[in-house]
Amino acid sequence: MHEPPFTLERFEPKYAKQIVTLWRRAFVQALGIEPIHSVESQLYFLTNILPHSHDIWVVLTLESKQPVAFMAMDRNEINQLYVAPEFQRKGIGRLLVEEAQARSGGELSLRTFQINHNAIEFYRRLGFTEHEGNSDNEEGLEDIIFCWVQEQ
Repeated sequence: MHEPPFTLERFEPKYAKQIVTLWRRAFVQALGIEPIHSVESQLYFLTNILPHSHDIWVVLTLESKQPVAFMAMDRNEINQLYVAPEFQRKGIGRLLVEEAQARSGGELSLRTFQINHNAIEFYRRLGFTEHEGNSDNEEGLEDIIFCWVQEQ
């Protein structure tokens, strides 16, 4: 079996600009709307806010060490998970979710927008179950809460 062409590493600020770029591209591709926050605001959030409450993981290409995906999580919640559009459907999202599952206490939750059909199907395939969400988010879009519980 050959090594995957990606590696998973903890976030370092040197990756911040590239991560925000892929984050914004993946957001637009998935939702068909522009992010409500500026690039500068997302950079600040990624480097100064998120690291204080979440573990941030970055998927890098082995060859060029370029970020192609990232995930922010705490023990039982995935807060952010974005994969660059050109790297989707290559097992990267699954790699990140499996990392979150391994680090969880056996339970995980996350939210995704109802209009993000690809993400909904992705989480269903990974054994997450749907629960009613709301539109209490900055975008004002209806979301779905997904939950995963480790089988005993």
